[in-house]
Amino acid sequence: MLLRGSKLNTSGTLNIDSVTGFILSLQRENGDIPWHTDGKTDPWDLVETIMGLNIGGRAGAARKAFEWLESMQNPDGSWYSSYIKGEPGDRTCETHMAAYICVGLFHAWLIHKDTGLLKQMWPALEKAIEYALSLQAESGEIFWAKSPEGRVDPMALLSGSSSIYLSLKCALSLAFVLEKTRVSWETAFHKLGRSIRENTHTYNISKSRFSMDWFTRS
Repeated sequence: MLLRGSKLNTSGTLNIDSVTGFILSLQRENGDIPWHTDGKTDPWDLVETIMGLNIGGRAGAARKAFEWLESMQNPDGSWYSSYIKGEPGDRTCETHMAAYICVGLFHAWLIHKDTGLLKQMWPALEKAIEYALSLQAESGEIFWAKSPEGRVDPMALLSGSSSIYLSLKCALSLAFVLEKTRVSWETAFHKLGRSIRENTHTYNISKSRFSMDWFTRS
């Protein structure tokens, strides 16, 4: 599916400049990029958008979006599920939304090899992973969220935990780049992977038809 406002070129392939231009038309001065004009922003989709900007050669705009995320991070490492013009919309704090910044940063590293960006964003990345892992069950799965009142919802989504599995893999790769060791992350990564492979029955799979289901197959 194409972004609204994007175009195909004469050969029938996607016009990357058109797509990045559309994204840039939505980006606010502070780096925030909502779904659409006056729409909401959510951390997971913002990271996807940042990856699009980096593919399109717009590293500066991508960095501004990362910095907006950094500025909006909660003290416990989470983000709210949505923001509207910088104000919290849904105050639920989802684990997969927190951890996904690692995927965007690893993607940026593969393209630009910008160690400075990694060093700048490492504290936010580390807090994000620690938040997600704070909701990991002993059996390996990761509960999906804390409510606005701070209560843990004792339900693990297969798609969400699979997304976190990829995020952990990227976080460990970036730790290696920065010559950092995180044994607890490695342990959590292997526990989560084993849980996804062997204990699917412990997960809520009601959202398996949605986009993140591809993580369970990667």
